[in-house]
Formats: sequence, structure tokens, C-alpha cells
Amino acid sequence: MCGIVGFVDPEARVQDPVAVLERMREALTHRGPDDAGSVHDAPLFAGHRRLSIVDTSPDGRQPFVERDSNGELEIVAWANGELYNHGDIRERIRGVWPELSLPASDCAVLPRLWRLERRGLPDALEGMFALAVWDARSEELLLARDPGGQKPLYYAETSGGGIAFASELKALLFHPGVERRIDPVALRRYLAFETLSGPSSIYQSVRRLGPGERLVWNRSGLHVERYAPMTPVGAPFRSLDESASALMEALEAATRSRLMADVPVGVWLSGGLDSAAIATLLKDEGVRAFSMGFTDPSFDEGPAAAAIARHLALSSQVFEVRETDLLDHVDTIVARMDEPFSDPSILPTSLLARETAQSVKVVLGGDGGDELLLGYPTFYAERWARLAARLPRVIRRDLFGAAARKLPVSDGYMGLDFKVKRFLMGLEHEPTRRHGVWVGAVDPTIHGDALAPHWSAQAQDDALFEHLDGLARRVRDARPDAPWIERLATIYMETYLADGVLAKVDRASMAHGLEVRAPFLDRRVREVCARIPLAHKLKGSRTKRVLRHALVGRLPKDALERPKRGFGVPLASWLRGPLAGWMDEVLSEERIEAQGLLNPRWVRGLVEEHRRGSDNHRKELWSVLMLSCWYSGPYGPDAGG
Repeated sequence: MCGIVGFVDPEARVQDPVAVLERMREALTHRGPDDAGSVHDAPLFAGHRRLSIVDTSPDGRQPFVERDSNGELEIVAWANGELYNHGDIRERIRGVWPELSLPASDCAVLPRLWRLERRGLPDALEGMFALAVWDARSEELLLARDPGGQKPLYYAETSGGGIAFASELKALLFHPGVERRIDPVALRRYLAFETLSGPSSIYQSVRRLGPGERLVWNRSGLHVERYAPMTPVGAPFRSLDESASALMEALEAATRSRLMADVPVGVWLSGGLDSAAIATLLKDEGVRAFSMGFTDPSFDEGPAAAAIARHLALSSQVFEVRETDLLDHVDTIVARMDEPFSDPSILPTSLLARETAQSVKVVLGGDGGDELLLGYPTFYAERWARLAARLPRVIRRDLFGAAARKLPVSDGYMGLDFKVKRFLMGLEHEPTRRHGVWVGAVDPTIHGDALAPHWSAQAQDDALFEHLDGLARRVRDARPDAPWIERLATIYMETYLADGVLAKVDRASMAHGLEVRAPFLDRRVREVCARIPLAHKLKGSRTKRVLRHALVGRLPKDALERPKRGFGVPLASWLRGPLAGWMDEVLSEERIEAQGLLNPRWVRGLVEEHRRGSDNHRKELWSVLMLSCWYSGPYGPDAGG
């Protein structure tokens, strides 16, 4: 696990390119605190920061370079991630070059794999990765990202037909060809979805490579395409027992492969089913479990996690977090933000990563289970939404809306008033779009009031939802026979999971030099889940039915019956209490006016309604707080000079 940077400067327009590369590379030191490497061979400048996990010796230093007999550069390869099938790839390489000796690092296979596969290289990999390969002979650059979207990769076209790229946007900002002009569509997408969704970054000059995409650059230009097909729907399993058995068999194989490391490995254990399923497969491996508890009982999963660890006889550690610990951590999180990101669970995730990294360098987690096995309540809410959407709009909006406004305002986890209002908000949008609204923050129908006039006029609704609409069409074409809910879950995989959950985990863990691996995102698990019938995943409001069935006898009954819980924090009460002063400062009318992104009167109305308890605006307020903090921070538009 590491950080990669690089640029190709075909017309030598970058002044002092070695110094530029070093600044870009060192911006990612947190991702790879153990070692660093670079290659300077114009027009290529390549950099790497290393977190040593597989082959911790100096032989594992990247980039990996191959030269011809005259010492001329031929191939450079460097990556952020883990290649779990590198053993199989080594066997292929030995069959062609039996005398070749490669370093033990999993990524050391990349230069020779390029010789074998060229642009097809990422298709041959099983793992989580963002990688780069440079062929000096043809002056061709390949960038690729794993199909699950576990590792990020940003890129920017530069003057003279060049390209720059990095694991995090902040590193690209040290390249002189990258400008800090805000993308108005990305701004609306952030407000709507809590994070940046699709290929856009917050800056017009920077793009994001999508899950399962590859980019090929040469002197003729660059081309981006999807190399990983949608997981095909295979022959369905006939019984719940058959589905459960196949799921656990695939999950066990995926978990075993993710124990590949020359350093200690642990598991993140919440009170939920997905991480518990991983933990059941690790109970005889001697790994430690790490969990987090809260002082607020409505958000505290520490006791449930500890009970599961005891049941499995796992050595475990629960970090008890006080309110003040998280509040003190806000400034640290904000200072690292190179893009606005408003999922507040990054706070406890980051704290958990910081504490876990004191003991291990690698943990396994349960990310992906909710998308593959229909674990979110929004999946069964969709059935009710389709019925409610048939009612006249005046009934939905006025009658139901009036009833919702009379519900008592709750600050607890997923209070009734919050769920009802979110549900009604989504009804104003067609099905694909409403799920983005349900899990997002600021209702798109009020963006005209929320944004300053200059910005609200620049991005219409069709542009806001363009990525979601296009993805829905692609999923429909790839899986025409799949039930609508299954197609919807695939959209969640590439949006809510890749752009939100995995982005959060990557930012929080890599800030502390910790690697998080997700067995549920293994290709074998995805293929099995595509064969599990809908009724085995979701029946009424019973989510992840097949996983609950598979874990009978492995976990206590109360763990199997616990409802879905997110990794939340008590934001609503904090913004009325210990965070109120900070909120007033960050969202002051003068500051919002000076930044010029939001309508100060709309922001003031949110603050006042939330403070007096007439509404719970925690999602909207946290989004605008993070936007304001990012804007004024070291990676915001004004910091670029």
C-alpha cells in the first residue's frame, strides 16, 4: 500500500521537473512513510511513497525499472495497492523467462506482465490497485484502477500534450500545470451526494479514473475506457442453503488471500454482520480485532463488537471514544481535505485507523457486503417508494409533508422524523436519482436557494445527475434480465461505495499508514453474489438474508438479528452543543459571503432552525461546514495564489 505520482512532459515545459516531482511525491508521505523512490528519465518523471507490507526489504522499493543491455530505460512500473494473485503471475513469467529472478514484492511482476499483456495488464490482476506502467520504447503510459474502486487515482492533462497523475488530488496541486478553478457541476454533486461522484473532481483541470477503468496516453493523446465488465449474472442457486454455502466458500478463499503480508494483520470488527463474517473466518489465525465504542449509547457498537470477539475467542481491543476526542479530531481531518467530503463517519474511522496503526499495518474489513447482499434499508424502501410515487404530487408533497413536519425532532441515530423526511425528499425524483438523494445531503430541488447565484446558474439538474443516469443505462444494458433492485445495487457499488465508503476508508486509513483490505470485493465473491437470487438477499425488510443464514451456528442469535447500523456520530446534538461555536465561526455570514459559493441567508436559516430544534439539518450543515473549511484550507482555490 503506497502512494504514486508521476507526469509525462513531452515538450519539456515544466521548469525544474525533478523538484516538482519531489514536492508531489512528498505530499503523499502519509500514504507511504517507510520508503520512497523516483525515476527521472525525460519525458517521464515517476515517484512512489512506500508502506512496506509484502517484501519489506529494500528490494521492494518502487518504481520497478527494466533496462536493455545498453542500460537504456525500457519499462517503469509502480503501484498503490496489493496484487493477491502475484504468485500465479510469477508462474506465468517463469514459463517465459525461466532464468529471471524477481524481487518478492507483489508489484515486482508488473514490468514483465506488461511485456506479456500490454494494455490488457489490469485484466490479469486480482487485487486492489491504482497503477502506472511506462513503456519508454513506445512512449506509452498505462494507468489503471481496480474494478472495486478501492484505490483512488487522479489525473490532469497538462500543456504541451502532457499528463500528470497521483493517488491524491493534493499531490497534483504541486504540478504547475494544474489549475484550481472549481467545477460548478462537481460543486452541485458534492452538495447533493456528500462526496464527488463520477469522473469529475472539484477542480475542472483534474479528473478521476473510475473503478475498473484504464487510461492509455501517448503522443497522440489519451483514451479512457472501461476494461472490467459488469459481473455477469450466472445460473442462480436453487436453495438458500446452496447460496449460503457458496457465499462462505468464496468469502473464505478471499479472506485467506488477503492475509498475504510480511507484517501483522488485524480485523476491524463492528457490531455488524459483514465484519463479523470476516472475523469468523479469522478466528483460528491469531489476528487481533479492533473496534470503537462511543459514550452515546444510540451510536455505540462497542459492546456488540466485543461480544462477537468474545464468542469467537479473538484477542480484541475496543477504543472507547469520548465526545471530546472526536471534536478535537475535526481540525486534523479538515486540514487534510484536498476535496470537500462530508461523510461525518470519517471522524471515528480516522480515529480507529490511528489507534489500530499502533499495533498492525494491515486490517481486513467488511466493505462491500451491503451492496452485494442488499443490506441498506433504502433497498426495501424502494418498494414503498414505487407505490407512494403513484399518488398525486399534491398528496405526497403537501399532505405527507405536513404530517412529517409535525413529527418530533430527534437527534438519535436515524430518528423517525429523519427517515420520513428523507423518504419524501426522494419521491420527488425518478428511481435512480432518488437513491442518490436519499443517501446524500442537500436536496437538489433547493440548490437554487442554497448556492450563490453565480454558481446555481452554471449547472442544471441534467448535468448534476448525468453520471448516475449514464451508469443506470450501462447497468441496464449489461444486466437486462436482472431485477431492478439488483441493478440498483450495482449502481450503489460504483457510486455510494466507490465514491463514498471506500474513499472515506482510504483517506482515513492512509492518513495513518494503515492498509484496509475488503474480502467482499474479491472477484470470486462478486461472481457468487451475482448468482444468489434476490429472495435470498432481501425478503420484506429482512436484509442480507443469505449471510444471516450462513452465519447460523457461527455467531450468537442476537448478533444475527441486529438491524443495520451505520458508523455514525451524534452530529445533531453536537451542532447544538459543543460544536455550536465552531459552526458559527465557520458559517459566519461574512465568511460565506467572501467565499462566494453559498447563499448566506440560506445557510443562516439552516443554522437557526437546527439550533432552536425545529428541524434536524445535520446532513446539510455538515456538508456546508466541510465545504467552507475546504475552501479556506491549504488545498482550496485561494491557497493556490
